Amino acid sequence: MSNSLKIVFALCALLSAKALASNGGGMKPPGDVFSCVQASRNYLIGTKDVKATFLKINKEWACLSDEDLTLCKETTLMVFDMYKKGFSNKSIQNAIYSKGAWTAGICNK
Repeated sequence: MSNSLKIVFALCALLSAKALASNGGGMKPPGDVFSCVQASRNYLIGTKDVKATFLKINKEWACLSDEDLTLCKETTLMVFDMYKKGFSNKSIQNAIYSKGAWTAGICNK
């Protein structure tokens, strides 16, 4: 596994911990769109197949509203493009926050 991918995974773990902490340590993070982006960007990085990634999002995250599904897809593409261009993890993290993907509604699977 490349160092860049290891850093992305570490960032995911860090952001998840921050999300749980900001939720009072509760069982659910404050937003499932954030979780959707995490899972989807890693899949997209591995496959580089946008269509397959969107189908996977539609299938696995169908419990999200249409607005939240769109937010997940847009944010996943944004993060993937930033990853390809070599942006720092801090820049990617800030972009996720500015996009609002960490504050969307809760999805009960």
